[in-house]
Amino acid sequence: MVQNLIQVSGKKHDPEVVAYGMEVIYSGLAACLFLLVAGWASHHLPETLVYIVSHFLFVRVMGGYHAHTRTGCLLLTAATCFLCIWISDMVWNRVSAGTVAVSYIFYFFCVFRLAPAEHPNKKLGRETCRKNRKRSLAYMAAALLVIIIFWTFDRRMACVFWVNMTEIVISMITGKEVYAHAERKSSGTDS
Repeated sequence: MVQNLIQVSGKKHDPEVVAYGMEVIYSGLAACLFLLVAGWASHHLPETLVYIVSHFLFVRVMGGYHAHTRTGCLLLTAATCFLCIWISDMVWNRVSAGTVAVSYIFYFFCVFRLAPAEHPNKKLGRETCRKNRKRSLAYMAAALLVIIIFWTFDRRMACVFWVNMTEIVISMITGKEVYAHAERKSSGTDS
């Protein structure tokens, strides 16, 4: 199948890279399908859609922690999705607008200082990092606008967005630290 795709493209491509890309696409689709079925079965399909869409948009530019295996990735994704939904269900009628505002100021600061979290094996260029940081801040502002809009007529969904943004920022911070530690360790500067 890889060779067929390369032939159809009419360009010269590394078969290993194409095969890896296909694996990533398949595993991503499998994770989305799993989450959608689980969200539907648990009567949390809208919340699951929020998780999937925001994760796709934000993690692409902000980076974040990545599991070492496809199975680990699926388990981590499912766990964080269901944890976000569960926490949202627990706190949506208890959290104040002030709490959301203060936490979002912290999130903006974290994104401004830390985005993107680069995997040591997939370095981004300086210009790409700069663009991704700007995009991350713009996406965060758009998400805040969505939260404010939802706050007025569906506070529970506003809380789903807010908790999901919390998880994405935590993943970015975790990824940044894990990858920085790996780089220090490989360069021998980690004590």
